[in-house]
Amino acid sequence: MAAVEAKANFDKDVLSNIPDLVIIQFGLNDARYNGLRGNKPFSTLEEFEDHLNNMVGMCRTLASSDVIVVGNHATPSLLIMPDGLNYDEVRIRYNKAAERAAGKQGVRYCDMADAINAAGLKPREIVNEDCVHLSPLGLETYAQIAVNEIAAAMRKSGKTQQ
Repeated sequence: MAAVEAKANFDKDVLSNIPDLVIIQFGLNDARYNGLRGNKPFSTLEEFEDHLNNMVGMCRTLASSDVIVVGNHATPSLLIMPDGLNYDEVRIRYNKAAERAAGKQGVRYCDMADAINAAGLKPREIVNEDCVHLSPLGLETYAQIAVNEIAAAMRKSGKTQQ
């Protein structure tokens, strides 16, 4: 799902639950092209960053939620996007936009590519044959990183014992 699609139902799907913590990760689908917007992806970088700022802002102001914004994992895909950049170059740009949104909103940012690299894994080890979607090892690694990020966010907010 792209951020533009999630934003449309964010009130109903997320905020109505009044969550203590929201983890937001988008970008790979936002960078896709389907032809419906001519030579534009689902969300341009500027639109993507605006969608994230909007969702994070709603979490903070309407639900008083802590938020972790997550950047996507690196991929070994050699796919060239319509703008001439390869898939991973585009991912890096969308991750930077996500990091800027997190910084602007004053919330945690976790770059999955960096965290997976720090775990000693290479992009090819965490994805399926399609070079994008997570393998069982990728899912397990994401889950462990998420647990660590959630624990850190809870400690920072004082919602757990040290």
